[in-house]
Amino acid sequence: MPFTHFTDIGLPAFSRELNLSFINFFLGSGGGMNQTRYYHARLIFFFQADGKCYFDDGTARHCLKSGDWVLIPPLVEVRHFLDESAPHLSLHFTLTAYGGFDMLSNHPGFLTGNDPGLVREIRREIGKNDKVSLTLLFQEICWQCLRRVRGEFPAFEPIARLCPDSESGRLLKLLVDHAAPSLTMNKFAKFAGIPRDTLVKRLTEACGIPPGRIVDRVLVLHAVRLLTNERRTVKETAYELNFPTPSGFSRFFRRMTGSPPGRFQQRFQAVPPDTADLLSMLDREAKRQKG
Repeated sequence: MPFTHFTDIGLPAFSRELNLSFINFFLGSGGGMNQTRYYHARLIFFFQADGKCYFDDGTARHCLKSGDWVLIPPLVEVRHFLDESAPHLSLHFTLTAYGGFDMLSNHPGFLTGNDPGLVREIRREIGKNDKVSLTLLFQEICWQCLRRVRGEFPAFEPIARLCPDSESGRLLKLLVDHAAPSLTMNKFAKFAGIPRDTLVKRLTEACGIPPGRIVDRVLVLHAVRLLTNERRTVKETAYELNFPTPSGFSRFFRRMTGSPPGRFQQRFQAVPPDTADLLSMLDREAKRQKG
C-alpha cells in the first residue's frame, strides 16, 4: 500500500486551521434554577443524576441521568435546574477555523448523549489532579463528543471545503493573518511568493470569491466581535483593525453590512449574529450593491 498524506482532500491545510480552545472549567454541583446563554460552547458531563435535574431550550426538555453529557452550542439560551444530586464537569470552549469562523454556530438547541464509561474515566482522571493529564483528557472528550454530532452543525461542511488543497490553505492562512485595510493584492503576492494573477485565480477558484472580498469579510467579522462581544467603541475598533480614521472604518462597515457601526452595535450587542447569519448578511449586501 503506497503512503498518502491525504493532500487530495486538503487534510494537512485544514487540520492546521482547526482550533479548539478552552475558556473555563467548572466542577461541582448545585446552582438551582438558572437561565444562561454564552458566546462560546459548553460541554457538560454528569457523574450522577436521578432525573430531577434538567435542561430546557424552549423546544425540548432533557431530564438528566447518570452518565449523560450535554453539548450547548454558542448563543443557545437554556433554562436549567441543577441541585446537589447532580455533580458535573462543565467545559467552556470555542471551536474555530480560518481566522475565527465559528464551527459550532447556527444550531437551535442543545445536544445530548449518554456514556457512563467515559464519565467514569473522567472521574478517575480528576482524582489524580494532574494538569497535563486533565488537559489531554478534556481535549480528547471534546473531540470525541464533537465527532458524534458533527452532522448537526452546518458550518462544518462549507468551511471544510473552503480550500481543497494545501497551497490554497497556505495562501488563505496568510491572507487571513495579514488582513488589513491597506493590504493590496500586489503587496500580498510579494510576501506570498507567487505571481499576483496566479494568486488571485487560485484563491478565487478555491474559495468561490475573490481574495479582496475575503479580506473584507475577515475585517467585518473581527469588527463585529469587537463591537458586540468585547463592546469596543467605534473609534477603538477602527484603530484596532488599522483603519487610518474612524470615519473611514464607518464607511467601510456601512458598505459591507448596510448599517453604520454604531447602529449595528446597538442592534446586536445583546444578541450578536452568528457566523452563518453574518456571512449571509454580507452576501445579501454585496448583491444589493451590484443590483
